[in-house]
This record gives sequence, C-alpha cells and structure tokens, in this order.
Amino acid sequence: MSTFALFVAMLAPAIFVAAALAQTQLPPPAGRSSPPRGATTPAPESENAVEGRIENVDPSRTAIT
Repeated sequence: MSTFALFVAMLAPAIFVAAALAQTQLPPPAGRSSPPRGATTPAPESENAVEGRIENVDPSRTAIT
C-alpha cells in the first residue's frame, strides 16, 4: 500500500468524526439563564401577586401553609 493511500485511509475516519461533532448542538445550560440582549421581561401584575406569611413548608415541598 502506498504512503498516500495509507494517509487517506487514516484521515477519512477523522473527517467523518469532525463532521459529526460539528453538527452536534450543545444543550442549554441547566438552571436559570438571563434573557437575551434587548429582551424585556414583563412587569408582574398586581392582581396575580400573593402576599402572606409562610408558617410551614411540607418536606416534599408540595404544600405551603
């Protein structure tokens, strides 16, 4: 086998791997993220606001009294 053919045979899989990696997209980071630049967040509506005092939180965090 010639040197050039051996070089091409070794390089071809690397090209396919590089192409596959270039097409993959990274997932968004976990947790809260800041809004994109220029985006505005809506102001909270006063009719949806809840005020009060929390006395007890269920250990499963499904009930607040």
